[in-house]
Amino acid sequence: MSNSNDAETLLPKHQINAFDKLVDNTNADDKLSDEEILHFEEVISSNPILSFMYAMGRHTPFEKGEAAISTNAWTSYCYASGVLKGRFPAGEESIFNSSNMMAKTAHSQYIDMLGKRDPLVALKEDSKCSMPLFSRKRRKGKKTK
Repeated sequence: MSNSNDAETLLPKHQINAFDKLVDNTNADDKLSDEEILHFEEVISSNPILSFMYAMGRHTPFEKGEAAISTNAWTSYCYASGVLKGRFPAGEESIFNSSNMMAKTAHSQYIDMLGKRDPLVALKEDSKCSMPLFSRKRRKGKKTK
């Protein structure tokens, strides 16, 4: 049975709030300043899930968050396949050494991805980590484009 604090442990509110500000920034008329973006990126950079989701939504690597992403087998695999479109050496230790079921799936898919002749074609065909994060409808009252 899971503890009611499990969600707060995985996704602390202050990090979720920072992540939401970054996501909202892509759909807002009133953009965040560069300093605000750097601050919010720093806040989420220690969270593997939010760092991966941010990179996926931007369709570009999020180097500040790679250390956190690499600590989780699933986010490492998804980052490699969905963002980098190739190897993520920093995350390979997590992918290959984690013992939970999701990590074993990530390990298998990562090996399959690397074993294909044309990894870019394989990633387009096999990507299980697609997240149209920044195109999602925003909460009630928020503008969408």
